[in-house]
Amino acid sequence: MLVRLVAAVIAAALLMGPAQAQDSPSYDRALEMRGYGHDGLSRFVGVYEPSSYHRGTPAPLIVALHGRFSSPQALHAISGLAAVAEARGAIVIYPETVGGFWNDGGHALLNRRGDPADDVGFIAQAIDAAMSDYTIDRGRVFVAGYDSGANMAFTLACQSNLPLAGVVAVSALLWDYQSTQCANPRPTPILIINGRRDEALPINGGDPPPNGAARRFNTADTIAFWQRTAGCGARTSNGRDDSVLFTNCANGASVAYVGSRAATMTGFTPAPATNLIAKAWMPLL
Repeated sequence: MLVRLVAAVIAAALLMGPAQAQDSPSYDRALEMRGYGHDGLSRFVGVYEPSSYHRGTPAPLIVALHGRFSSPQALHAISGLAAVAEARGAIVIYPETVGGFWNDGGHALLNRRGDPADDVGFIAQAIDAAMSDYTIDRGRVFVAGYDSGANMAFTLACQSNLPLAGVVAVSALLWDYQSTQCANPRPTPILIINGRRDEALPINGGDPPPNGAARRFNTADTIAFWQRTAGCGARTSNGRDDSVLFTNCANGASVAYVGSRAATMTGFTPAPATNLIAKAWMPLL
């Protein structure tokens, strides 16, 4: 299935320029915010139940992770995932951070304030809650992340006890600590989409942030890590802007990277990331 996903997204990335980005359609059904207690904290999750969902019919579940200092409502408004949910009858949940950042394993190394949140456990709890509230196909649980949410998606892909059908990461490169902490991961289909001229996320990686002790991998090393993790052989095909696809991976997994010609992916608009994150799911669900 990821092969169809990658084909659609690569085609979109190659054909769509910043001038072609469009506003996401709006829907009458609002994002419902629900509260949960986890690890001594009050945590919140936005839930979108499309009108096309039918109780009793197993539905896909998309876990959407917002970027730094953002919110579930903001990602819901700009990502286009409502259209995907309506078209496929998928439930979408939007967990919310505490402190503005996800704890993807680098809380101390990145010198972030306060106590580290158990975000892996919280997201797992949010998935369990969705499975209790809705008829979810356990074989079709996907994660979509943007910015720091995409790095959190990388961390979730390393959790062998959290089987995922696929991961889409927009505007993120792997931190060095994530590579060392990723023990015994399950081969998972993964698609990474980055802006080639994004000054906030240079494709060549970067030095540690101020007062931090972590370093971002560059694009090639990020791709190579997931290629090894998924047990992939040689690349299957190449595209423009460094886009690459590996389909000969373990357990039917695939790994793909799409380089967008957009100047930046930051904020989703006006770059084509708004449409890409939605287009990424349509062939897969």
